[in-house]
Amino acid sequence: MNVLPLVLSFLFIFSIMVSSLLKSHQDAFSSELSFLSYHRTQRSVTNRVITREHASKRRNAAKKQTQAKKNANKATHKVYQSRRMFIPAYDTAKLNLTPLLSISSDPHLDPLYEIAASLLKTLYEQPLFKNKSRTEYQLLDAMIKAAHESKKENPVITDLFPKDPELRTLFYKMVKGTNAFDITSKQGIPPFGEFFRCGDTLTAIHFSFASPPLLEAIFGKKIADHILAEERKGWEEKRAYVYFEKELLSSKFPGQTSANAHFEGLEKYISYSKEFPILQAMSGRDAKTKLSVTEKVSK
Repeated sequence: MNVLPLVLSFLFIFSIMVSSLLKSHQDAFSSELSFLSYHRTQRSVTNRVITREHASKRRNAAKKQTQAKKNANKATHKVYQSRRMFIPAYDTAKLNLTPLLSISSDPHLDPLYEIAASLLKTLYEQPLFKNKSRTEYQLLDAMIKAAHESKKENPVITDLFPKDPELRTLFYKMVKGTNAFDITSKQGIPPFGEFFRCGDTLTAIHFSFASPPLLEAIFGKKIADHILAEERKGWEEKRAYVYFEKELLSSKFPGQTSANAHFEGLEKYISYSKEFPILQAMSGRDAKTKLSVTEKVSK
């Protein structure tokens, strides 16, 4: 009996089975390989997307922060505030009375005396003096006398209280002032310490920072307003504070009396420094009520 055809048939069937098994295994392996490859690729792409989104968010946040700073700077620059009218007032904006109180000869002959009297009149004529003639001079004389009688080398404001009951009451109201005041509209009583001080130097006036009422006491209202207007104009053009140099004072007021003429005899009392003093307190004022709140700055 010839068994060769049977063997060949078995071998053929076996080869077909083996081929099918191999193909199934290959298909399974390919499927697994594709599955793993897909997830590996998906993970890589997801990581890249997340990284890109994170970087984009950081960039957008940085852009927003930068834009916010720019907007803040623009907002800050939109509203002009004279360095002469900060709240609370810098000491350099005030008239230092110490040089006047230290004069051993007749203080009436010193130009600083007229400036101090004029400043008192500008600030307090309407709310307290009630247009009484020469009240500013009477009060200033009493303050100087009280300072001399205190026999202190560096008297302070509390040493300036006059002995005369009427003037003493008047000076008390000036020192106390009112929380709500406005020198432009003449509302309220300006606190004395906002415009006068007793310092430990012989510099009475810091020209670059002197308050508007002090400028008016030195130059008169017309020239003082001109100085303020020129400073505002310079800020609007340059977005920076401008300063009057000593040499320009005689050329900046066409058709008006030279500003230098007002400085005769005052040179020893004046500083032209442009350096801002160290900030010691911050304050805010309500636009409607003019009420102010002040907080000290931690050093």
